[in-house]
Order: sequence, then structure tokens, then C-alpha cells
Amino acid sequence: MKTSAGAYSYAPVQRHAGGILWYGNLLYMVDTTKGLRVFDLDTLFEVATGKSDVCGLDADGRYYAHDYRYVLPQSAAYDNTGTLLRFSCLGLDRAGTPDSLTVGEYAADLADPVVDYAGTGWNGNGTKIGTPKVVRWNLDHTDRRLGSTTASEALTVKQGKIQGVVSQQSKHYLSTSNGSANGSLRTVTSGSDTPSTVARLAVGSEDLSFHSAATTDWAYPESVIWNLSEYAGARYVYAVRADGS
Repeated sequence: MKTSAGAYSYAPVQRHAGGILWYGNLLYMVDTTKGLRVFDLDTLFEVATGKSDVCGLDADGRYYAHDYRYVLPQSAAYDNTGTLLRFSCLGLDRAGTPDSLTVGEYAADLADPVVDYAGTGWNGNGTKIGTPKVVRWNLDHTDRRLGSTTASEALTVKQGKIQGVVSQQSKHYLSTSNGSANGSLRTVTSGSDTPSTVARLAVGSEDLSFHSAATTDWAYPESVIWNLSEYAGARYVYAVRADGS
């Protein structure tokens, strides 16, 4: 962006980041009603500190970022202009060919998972559906962007409070929250809509990442699912075995 004087500046991306995905030099972020925002890690730059109330070019000629040391500019976006979808969480699938990312939808009620497409400033129309979706897009490993803006798979899941999703080909892992009680790691297979429980997770369970036992930099014999929890004073990053053992 430019200031009124024609100088280059920037402003915060003031959106709810439901999840992030690191793929090569790109960082993907789900923006609940907009779609996917993309940030290029090759453009990360250092700015001045000491002014917590300034973000962008200041009158002193220096750039600030609310007293943070670095700024990561948004480089691209994929806007949701097609079928209604709430972009609540996302995960990376390297098990299939090509690589892909999956997006999951959050429904507020655990027992009655209704997704409400109400909203302004996007294509929400107030429609309500009773089965949240998990949707996949293929990735192009040569430039790290979507291989196509058309989804390669979509399935509905009878599951509320989906906070994280990560897929391994036709197997989709879901983290689900349950207020002040423990969350759950659940799985659903493509072609089915009913998930089953794999393991108990921490209170406030959030996004997921899959680490395969087949990778050369992993010293343990098990494939694991990494999770993090969100509540202040009880924020943990931990792993559970993907098979629930």
C-alpha cells in the first residue's frame, strides 16, 4: 500500500487465523470467511522497534510493526467465491501424489454440528447445514502454490467442533474440542461420514501436523500426530501416536 504522500507502507492483516501451514517458502493461513491467505517467507524483513502503537511507515521515516522485530507481507490469496465453506483449519498431506492441503469446517455444537454460513463482506447467505465438510486442494511442489483452484476432494463429516485437520491420502485426522474437558483425535475415511476416536487430546486442542515414521530425520519407530492446545496458562505442544496406541 502507499501513503497519501506516495511512500510505501503496510498495515496489519486483522483476521482470525484459524490455522497455518508451512510449505516450502510459503505460509498458508485460513481466513474463516475469505479463504486462504498466502505469505512468502522469502520476503520476511526486519523493522525498527520501540513503538508499540505504530505499524507501517512512521513520521520519523522508519518502519515499525507494533514493536515486533519482523514483518511478513502477504503475497497472494485464494478467495472463496464458489461453494460456501468456512475455512476453519488446514493441514498438509505429503503421503499422496501430488502433495495436497485439506481444510476443515468448525461447527459450534459437538452433538449437533450445524455450520452457519451467516456473515457480511463475503458470499455468506445465512444457509445452515448439518454436516461440516473436509475439502482438499492439490499443491504444486515446483512453486508451492495450489495446483488448481478447483478442489480435488470433498467429504461431509458428522462431527462438531473440528479444530484441526491433517490428511494421509484417504484417511483424515480431526482434532475436536470439548470446552473445559479433554479434546479428541478422531479419524474418518474418504467415502464415509462417521468418524471414530483414536486418542484423547489436551483441553483446548487445536491444529494438527503428521510426522511419518518413514522420514529419515525421525528417530522413533512410530508415526505421530502433533497437536497444540490454546488456553492461556495451559498451552502445550505435544505428540500422540497416530494409531492411538
